[in-house]
Amino acid sequence: MKIKGTMTHVPLSGGFWGIEAENGRRFRPVGPVSEEFLIQGLPVEAKVKESKGFSIFMWGTDVEVLSIQKLER
Repeated sequence: MKIKGTMTHVPLSGGFWGIEAENGRRFRPVGPVSEEFLIQGLPVEAKVKESKGFSIFMWGTDVEVLSIQKLER
């Protein structure tokens, strides 16, 4: 699935990064995302697939990021 949204740092459980989509949904990447994308409010478009793993975080849908790119602000 493709999502457009903004990067956001969530200060729960020691902190983690997520993507808040334009439609209001939240997605939490379960794998590493390149440091160049870890900027609060950065607009991005990402191709993701839902992760079937278990997570202690109660914020959004866990996803694997297949590709990600910056969008113009």
